[in-house]
Amino acid sequence: MTSNRIPLILITALFLAGCGNMTSVRENTLHAGWEFREAGMGPWRVADVPGCIHDDLLRHGLIPDPFLIDNERKIQWVEDKRWEYRLEFSIPSEFGRAEHLTLRFEGLDTHADVYLDDSLHLTANNMFRAWEINLDAIAGKGTHTLHVIFHPAAMMDSIAASLLPYRLPDRRAFSRKAPYQYGWDWGPRLITCGIWKPVRLIGWNSVRLTSAGIHADSIKGDTAYMSAEAEVFSDRTRQAIFRLTDSQTGTLISNTSAELIPGQNRMTTAFLIDEPHLWWTNGLGESPLYHFRIEVISGKDRAILEKAAGCRTIKLMTPTDTIGRAFYFRLNGVPVFMKGANYIPMHSFPGRVDSSGMRQLITGAAAAGMNMLRVWGGGIYEDDLFYDLCDRHGILVWQDFMFACNMVPGDSAFVENVRQEAIGQVKRLKGHPCLALWCGNNESEEGWFNWGWQKTLGYTPEDSLRIWEDYRNIFHRILPGVVAGYDGRRSYWPSSPSTGWGHPEALNSGDMHYWGVWWGKEPFEVYGEKVGRFMSEYGFQGFPDMQTIREFMDGGPFDLLSPKLLNHQKHPTGMELIRTYMERDFVVPVNFEDYAYISQIVQAEGIRKAIEAHRRAMPWCMGTLYWQLNDCWPAISWSSIDHQGRWKALHYTAQDAYHNIALSCRQNDRITSVFIVSDSLKPFTARLTTRVTGFDGQKLWKKVSDITVPPQSAVKAMSLSAGELPSAWDPECSFLHAELETTMGIMAETVYYFVKPVHQKLPDARIGYEIRSIASGYQIRLWSDRLARFVRLDASPLQGTFSDNFFDLLPGDTVTARYTTDAAPDEMTKHFQLLHLAETIPDRPQ
Repeated sequence: MTSNRIPLILITALFLAGCGNMTSVRENTLHAGWEFREAGMGPWRVADVPGCIHDDLLRHGLIPDPFLIDNERKIQWVEDKRWEYRLEFSIPSEFGRAEHLTLRFEGLDTHADVYLDDSLHLTANNMFRAWEINLDAIAGKGTHTLHVIFHPAAMMDSIAASLLPYRLPDRRAFSRKAPYQYGWDWGPRLITCGIWKPVRLIGWNSVRLTSAGIHADSIKGDTAYMSAEAEVFSDRTRQAIFRLTDSQTGTLISNTSAELIPGQNRMTTAFLIDEPHLWWTNGLGESPLYHFRIEVISGKDRAILEKAAGCRTIKLMTPTDTIGRAFYFRLNGVPVFMKGANYIPMHSFPGRVDSSGMRQLITGAAAAGMNMLRVWGGGIYEDDLFYDLCDRHGILVWQDFMFACNMVPGDSAFVENVRQEAIGQVKRLKGHPCLALWCGNNESEEGWFNWGWQKTLGYTPEDSLRIWEDYRNIFHRILPGVVAGYDGRRSYWPSSPSTGWGHPEALNSGDMHYWGVWWGKEPFEVYGEKVGRFMSEYGFQGFPDMQTIREFMDGGPFDLLSPKLLNHQKHPTGMELIRTYMERDFVVPVNFEDYAYISQIVQAEGIRKAIEAHRRAMPWCMGTLYWQLNDCWPAISWSSIDHQGRWKALHYTAQDAYHNIALSCRQNDRITSVFIVSDSLKPFTARLTTRVTGFDGQKLWKKVSDITVPPQSAVKAMSLSAGELPSAWDPECSFLHAELETTMGIMAETVYYFVKPVHQKLPDARIGYEIRSIASGYQIRLWSDRLARFVRLDASPLQGTFSDNFFDLLPGDTVTARYTTDAAPDEMTKHFQLLHLAETIPDRPQ
């Protein structure tokens, strides 16, 4: 290991590089020419690889679109069949001089037998692992046939389950396959199979670079202590040079030699960066990336990878205090409050996700002020592009291993399968600066202690001991051991949450999933009381955008009891709960479209209460991640961005509530307090102006305060009692408006209402607006003489996104929003429309 000190030139990358140009290593994808059919039956048809059986069947008209109406129910037969894929291929001439030939499947979903020229070469049983076949014996020999047979996952689960003397909570535990594809309370049951990731033909000579990464080990003063490591496969004992270069300047950083042994080798080197440009999260600073070239040279053979790195340190801190156990992340030595959401797979069939859709989603998360996404353990380890985009946008990733709400088998084959899966994923992802934490599972430990499995499944004491020991072996030994051995710089957390939400101690220690709201039917106001140390899950459902509903309902009719609609509501009491909460806070509309609109507002306002309470509790609480960012299909769900990429009211609310500097209010015993929350690393002085105004614009009360806001703080800035207000004040038709202003302008503002919308005497607002063409679409300026609540802008069926929406238009104020679209002006004029809350109230006096 060597240590070199050099100045590096900084660039900000659009996305990370993967494999760069390689000398002595050649690579082709084998994607064209695949065919599929039901195993042993019918004609062969053209297949898409990467892809899955459902997509292939749909493309050939053999099944209806499972995302429309209730078609999902009509195609459940697909999961019961065996399916086969085949490809005839020849070794390209440019591979002729390669000494070794490797066939690599980046992902097979899930139980697959792979034949080469009628000889079984591979049996795969894990969609989260890459699988390789040595093709040295066929190099340069004519045409060959690949044949892949997929066995039904549900059938394989049943066979494995029958071998145990007890039942696990769910049979999906036996397949290392994305659990959500079996169905969840927001997603369909579409148990697919297929070649879901790329297939690569790799030709190489003496050495092959299989993985590499650059890391910041520590940052002290103006110096970053960095290390580079690479895993190299060698065909025999040989000398090799490990070379590290600045990709942008060509500056040589390190040039070390080592002896390689046959098989896998790990090579490392250390270096320093003077005055490094630190990688910060979204909102705290820039997220710059350094670019490097890693080379391994042996004789005339050379393997090359291009890699990028962020200069930062990250650590989960869980110190014990007098009340419990804290839970926060320290970035570059600074505690940072995490703001974000839980992420699920973007599609039931992951191969269908394209780069533009993923870019749109992560850009939307960044636009909402998020600095962390939790990749939930019931989905998939995401594509490299997901982590590349999070690197670029300064969004940290809490990465679950793919286990959720279940226990695990404990046989040696299963455990080793999990270990190899974890090794592969840790090695693939550890070089990303966005990666903050490895977490063993989602809610499995909570389920074991709180969901009554031992009783409902009839476990004997011996059964319970064995199942718990099998659990501990994977989540307290195997997975933390892999993280320590392959990514020792990052923290490991065995299960999220730390304790179930029904236990008082859950509020005092570790991370918390709070579902008293929704599952417990508690009112939204409870969010202000139930605040844990780190809120890693909580949420509420809302309908998707009305245009999305029109699309999956295939034109209607639109009825809350329609089977077509209800098939897209997967929670057993979801419709009942949405209405229950709506009745508490709003006048329930009779029109379907109004109902969908109000459902989004109920969702958004409920989650706003949670976010504001969590942020006001800083530093007791140091993170808020709502459930959930996105959908895997068009559904009535907890998402803030629906499956079609359309922002729901919740996402606009998050954009407001996640501002680095934010105002919020809390009422207690007729006293309303205004709080300032700042994530800024520096103090600042500001002027807080608070007004109470009537819905008609009448000025009732005003107060101006100058205040110094400490860094990373939540402070009560002002309190107002009802007795201070004039006799003309009516809480049912007035609001409090607070603005925080510095020399740079308005930093934050909030509007607070003294009673719930159901009790508000909303006026007939006359909204004026004008639309002006701009470079990226249109600018809409709106104004009103009276209060208009939750103004929704809509231009359906045009494709585009409003910069602001579902906002309150205060009397006498102007709001300007942008609509990003390529629609023509006449189309924009034709389709643009407004809606506000007062217009949805049935039988309302005019």
